[in-house]
Amino acid sequence: MKTAKFTLSILSFATIVLLIAQPACPSDDAQRTKAELSRWVMNYYIQPDPDQFVSRVKIMAETGMLYDRSPGASPNANVMFLGKIMAANPGKIRGWMEALASLPAEEQQVLKKAVWYSGTAEGNAWLEEHGEAALAKGPRPMLLSNQQMPQLQPYHLDELWEWFFATGEEQPVARIVSLFSLAHEPPKIGSLDLLPPPSKPTASATPKSEEGPKKSGEVYKMDDESLYKLRMQNYSILKPAMWSCTSLAIQQDRVLDLLRQMEKKHYHAGIKAWLARIIEIAESERAKQQMK
Repeated sequence: MKTAKFTLSILSFATIVLLIAQPACPSDDAQRTKAELSRWVMNYYIQPDPDQFVSRVKIMAETGMLYDRSPGASPNANVMFLGKIMAANPGKIRGWMEALASLPAEEQQVLKKAVWYSGTAEGNAWLEEHGEAALAKGPRPMLLSNQQMPQLQPYHLDELWEWFFATGEEQPVARIVSLFSLAHEPPKIGSLDLLPPPSKPTASATPKSEEGPKKSGEVYKMDDESLYKLRMQNYSILKPAMWSCTSLAIQQDRVLDLLRQMEKKHYHAGIKAWLARIIEIAESERAKQQMK
């Protein structure tokens, strides 16, 4: 039987895991601090400590984890995580924001977004009092609204995992797992491999077609090249979804338990099959760790 092979593809999630997995040099205090903060984020739901919120956020700001100024960085990193903590502690929002009022403007905007993400009456009142009425009265963040949203992007997975890290709730994990329905093939029998990228059609191959989704009540045919492009688009979100679920199922009991529960009751054959594969990988890796 093959050994599981996977790498993380979500930048911020991968950074969190690498910081934890690779301890910093004793002289690198900043790296060590980031690793400790990353552990706090990933395990917050296990032992919530809202009394440490202000001090932790200040350290996040000092280390560049609250607002990442590097090119291409996500402006919403940690917003969902902080927002969900605020949602669980609405009576503390005003005091927290006052205690953090000395942070730079960029960090303040991150915190204001977190207050918006909290979706609380207390948070909205604070926003209106501080010149953010449009934010308070506007539509909810996309992942927290009831509206139909387009296909998730990798950065959305970061937010869903932040939601889970803050609360331990099933909902964000279930939304990630629902993406497994996009898999272009079932798990390979007799291996512990995750989903490989779709095969690119060769120029010499006999042109084939496959039924695509219905459009205006009609079923249309999709040629090989179009089908490949669609599968690659799906794979760009499937890969980090599967890989992050696998990594966290190895590390955290709660994630593995949730995946087991979903696998037992799921109605979708494809999702059920990939859940079984991820559970198998996680259990295999856990067994290896116990033998060390």
